[in-house]
Amino acid sequence: LIVLGLGTMVWSASHDHDLVVDAFSVPPDVAQTGLTGTALSARILDRVGAMDHSSTSFSQDFSGYRGEAAKDVRVEIPDTGVSIGELNRYLQSWLGSETHVSGELVRGPSGLSLTVRYGNQPGMTFDGSDLKSLIEKSAEAVFRAGQPLRYADYLSSHGRMAQGRAIAEAETHTGDDAHRAQAYVSLVVNDYWTG
Repeated sequence: LIVLGLGTMVWSASHDHDLVVDAFSVPPDVAQTGLTGTALSARILDRVGAMDHSSTSFSQDFSGYRGEAAKDVRVEIPDTGVSIGELNRYLQSWLGSETHVSGELVRGPSGLSLTVRYGNQPGMTFDGSDLKSLIEKSAEAVFRAGQPLRYADYLSSHGRMAQGRAIAEAETHTGDDAHRAQAYVSLVVNDYWTG
């Protein structure tokens, strides 16, 4: 049973393509109001999930998303001092291909500044005084970086036809044959919503 369990964990870790949103850093005065780094990353993750679920699309899906709070599961493996959660995270980082999203919220000259980083890509910074708007812009940036075709379909199905079409057209020139074919499907989705 132990070998079977370990084999299952290895297989699962090797097929892991999740989007993992790490806890963001936030100013201490903001954290005192209840908006901790974990809460901010959870809000961005929730918004990405909402956009994904509200898009009408035939394009690829996110494999899944999770926040770093999921790492708190702790069941000790007897006589090792290692928890099952730690072993699973180690296997996922070693064998899987997770994409981590990180960032920070800081106070700037124009109010708040929220920077979000998708994997190894350079950070994208959004400035403003309305935190809800900053979360929306950050979530859209993460969604676009992770799944450009689903993001194009999301834009098209929410009345932003020109933006959705521009992204889908650009994606017809990138990736392998399957990706380019899906980009043409996104163009069809855009035509559908355009009428």
